[in-house]
Amino acid sequence: MPSNSTANGTMTTKKDNLGLLRGVDWDSPFMKRLPDPTRLFSIFVIGFPIVRFLMDHDYDFSLIVSGFILDPFVLGCLTAATATSYLASSGRASETKSMPVYDRWSSEWYWWNAFLYHGVLDGATGSFSQVPVFLSQYQVLDRRFITHHSVPFTVGCVEFFIMQPCCLALVWAIHRRCAYRFPLEIVLGCCHIFGLILFVVAEVYEGQLNVPSLDPVGVEGDRWANVKFDFYHFMYYWFGFWFCNLVWLFIPLIRMHRAFAECTKSLEAAAKKDD
Repeated sequence: MPSNSTANGTMTTKKDNLGLLRGVDWDSPFMKRLPDPTRLFSIFVIGFPIVRFLMDHDYDFSLIVSGFILDPFVLGCLTAATATSYLASSGRASETKSMPVYDRWSSEWYWWNAFLYHGVLDGATGSFSQVPVFLSQYQVLDRRFITHHSVPFTVGCVEFFIMQPCCLALVWAIHRRCAYRFPLEIVLGCCHIFGLILFVVAEVYEGQLNVPSLDPVGVEGDRWANVKFDFYHFMYYWFGFWFCNLVWLFIPLIRMHRAFAECTKSLEAAAKKDD
């Protein structure tokens, strides 16, 4: 079975991955060359609003610079995430390079959450109505961002002030192999799933009168009366409202499965040591 050395000189094998995807050969050249899935998803999440914004503003690229690239919230969140990643891996280049693929993917998942999803999007854009490029698309996606509905506002604030720092802490913990990593992953995974439930279920319960903003799926008395599969509904309802939100159900469940297994393994080892 393929094995590799960790920073402390011990040998690890595929059996050391206690995650849900233990059948994957993470040491194969294919997996090592495969682009990080969170990065690919995030590039699309950034690129689509930019393209739509340009189409609506006569392709004035100066608005992208002022309304996204140089936005203070974007620069602040990017600086915090990048500095955390750099300092966590600083002086540990060999360790970072030998980090298993699944841990590198985990680190990038939390990095993008800290910078983009909790910081720039749901926090700065959704709750604080900043970052004009993304705000225009948020308001097309969900009317609640226009009316400042309490649910997305509250969820975004929790993401910005609580989940974002937790993600930064996990970026640090994964690179530094801190003991608090897996317990914190369980806590953050629960926060992710609960935030998803609040955001999605509240809107469905209230009749889907706000999504998508310009042509809601629901009408008074029937939350499914206006279901469509045209481009607008596909991108802003089926993809933007359902698919993108459900990502924060399935990925946290995968992360929590691994974290629970790691915590159980550590507790069992501690119990045996005490006996």
